[in-house]
Amino acid sequence: MTGPQSSLNDDRLEAALAWHVRIEGDVPEETWLGFAAWLEADQGNRLAFDKVDAISKTITACTASAPMGPNWGGELRRVLVSSQ
Repeated sequence: MTGPQSSLNDDRLEAALAWHVRIEGDVPEETWLGFAAWLEADQGNRLAFDKVDAISKTITACTASAPMGPNWGGELRRVLVSSQ
């Protein structure tokens, strides 16, 4: 595959998922600065983060009436990897 989607490999998606989890809630400014630097370092990072965020929002909407378990990040990763 060529183009922007080709940069969505497992490592990049895992990094995006790690950032997504890391920036939830009240986080220190240095975390936000690190996230911004990672996001701006490569267009593929932004694409990966946008994909993780979209899937997270979909999962949240689908499970609004049923709370997610403690391993929801692992489940999100499984969905991400299987959707490629």
